[in-house]
Amino acid sequence: GLFQQQLRIAPDDVRPRYQLALLYGKTEDSALRDPDRAIEYLRAVLAREDQDISARFLLGQLLVEGGELENAREEYLRIQTTLGDLHEKGVVPGAARDNPRFQQARANFETLDACLSGGACAF
Repeated sequence: GLFQQQLRIAPDDVRPRYQLALLYGKTEDSALRDPDRAIEYLRAVLAREDQDISARFLLGQLLVEGGELENAREEYLRIQTTLGDLHEKGVVPGAARDNPRFQQARANFETLDACLSGGACAF
């Protein structure tokens, strides 16, 4: 399809990989859904752009859906660390604690932490 063609034309561009990961990971069409392939695309994105917050969030979601809670917890911790660093360097203005994506990553991390400690698992 279109994203595969973009990938062939611009192999260094991470956007087609992210879009393919989104397609394979979140589609409602069971014939197309392939979370493992989606995770593979996301890992390729992150190998090129380690600070891609959208890719990390999607990876965390897919890991939770696949039951890989410890790995998902680590992704949400990475998101918090990355956003904290970006705020500290002034790349993103304001305080990290006020950033909605930071807050969501923290909430997801805390939920997974509680779940892995034997608490409630509500996602």
